[in-house]
Amino acid sequence: MPNEPLPAYPAVVTLLVTVGLLGARLTDAFRNGWRENFLADRRDLSARVRGNRRFMGAAVPDAKLNGHGFLISTLPDPGE
Repeated sequence: MPNEPLPAYPAVVTLLVTVGLLGARLTDAFRNGWRENFLADRRDLSARVRGNRRFMGAAVPDAKLNGHGFLISTLPDPGE
């Protein structure tokens, strides 16, 4: 189904951030994770998802979160 639209949430999130109603700070691990999970069942949409990532990065350049990976090990793990 190549003409099927992507879920609207990336565009909605980007809009909310650009108008100042939402503060988005995302790590590369988070961005890669949602993309991999989405594409697990929809490999046919790979190029469109990459395009959305570039669009979101250009629209909200300060949303990229870096240098906080060391904090992940301090978070509680509900599985333990």
